[in-house]
Amino acid sequence: QALIRSLASTPAQLFDLSKHIYDFIPAGLIPLNSHFLWMNLGQPERLSLSFLPFEIPVLTIVVVVSTYLQTKLTTPTTPDSQGAAMTQMMSLYMPLLLGYFAYTLASGLALYFVVSNLLGILQGLIMRRLRQSQST
Repeated sequence: QALIRSLASTPAQLFDLSKHIYDFIPAGLIPLNSHFLWMNLGQPERLSLSFLPFEIPVLTIVVVVSTYLQTKLTTPTTPDSQGAAMTQMMSLYMPLLLGYFAYTLASGLALYFVVSNLLGILQGLIMRRLRQSQST
């Protein structure tokens, strides 16, 4: 019976799968409109200031800058000209792509990008110092 219930035979029954598979999780435990600082984590982030006629996507800017810094700090240099061109292209397009995601999708995802980038930068700096101390 449970197997028949979990297998959808029509496309409309696909929407009911979550009721049958995750019925042990109360729906009230999953926050859909959580707030952190000024941001609603379920919506794209924009900071509106009263003296500006437009909203500022602060988190998007932080995502782009931190992703660019992380790629510059953690990407090794390659002597191969084709590899260097690919690395340079990726270090430009990856921050722009993640910035687009941060601008259009929920701010919780952008916050995840920022924290991940900052931890990656910190890890890269620690590893660089360890390598320098071992080489001397």
